[in-house]
Amino acid sequence: MDSTTPLITDLNLRKICTELEGYEDVSTDIFISSAHTIVYDELLNAGYNTERLTLIELYLAAHFAALTYPVTASEGIGGKVNESFQYKVGLGLNFTKYGQQALLLSGGMLATKRISISWLGSIPA
Repeated sequence: MDSTTPLITDLNLRKICTELEGYEDVSTDIFISSAHTIVYDELLNAGYNTERLTLIELYLAAHFAALTYPVTASEGIGGKVNESFQYKVGLGLNFTKYGQQALLLSGGMLATKRISISWLGSIPA
């Protein structure tokens, strides 16, 4: 595995990512390259085989696509057409079903790390 050649293709991504339906003319290169960079940088030396790394890359790319092209959360027709989408911040990979699968497949290695700092001293005068 090298840093420049993704493990997945546009066709692989479109097979699982329903959010891309209707966006056939949109390039998925940025989603795939972002996912590949993360897999290469964070998981290459984690001991996973190529098949598992490929699945993680696939679900990460789908996660990024789903964030960019979310499905409609609610629709309405009654004299006018309404469309609304639901966005939540701070959920990271847990925001989409694809990100949740990437977390599962990575054994949690992609989970957001939380850092806290405690000050035990006093404020200088």
